[in-house]
Amino acid sequence: MVELKTLAEAKVGEEFGPVEYVVTPEMVERFEKGVDNPAVWLDPPSNRGARLNPTVCDRDGSRVYQTKYVPPLGILHAKQEYEYLNPPRVGKKVRVKGKVVDRYVKKEREYTVVESVSVDEDGVEIIRGRQFLCYPLATKLEKAW
Repeated sequence: MVELKTLAEAKVGEEFGPVEYVVTPEMVERFEKGVDNPAVWLDPPSNRGARLNPTVCDRDGSRVYQTKYVPPLGILHAKQEYEYLNPPRVGKKVRVKGKVVDRYVKKEREYTVVESVSVDEDGVEIIRGRQFLCYPLATKLEKAW
């Protein structure tokens, strides 16, 4: 078993992933229930390869960094940016890769900036994301315990 580190240990330029998953009707159903909105289907659900709203893939950025890192105690998503490029399709495999692109300290908090890209099995880009993850400075966290 691989021992996970805290995201506060990530280095700029470090890459992670890929994570792969297949877009299934069950996955879409869980998403619909979670957001209480059945309007994620762009095509009738009975269509083979039905297109979906790309927000179904919003978790991809978190999914990929969590293969290697656990979020530190007290983490906040200070900012998130998504570029929705193409709708994902039911039955297609999606591959997600990520990279730490910046780390900095601001107002006594550490920030890690993670970029991710999700591409389907045909090479079609679905979503590009950038997450600004914020957490207490390690020294403050140690003092709190």
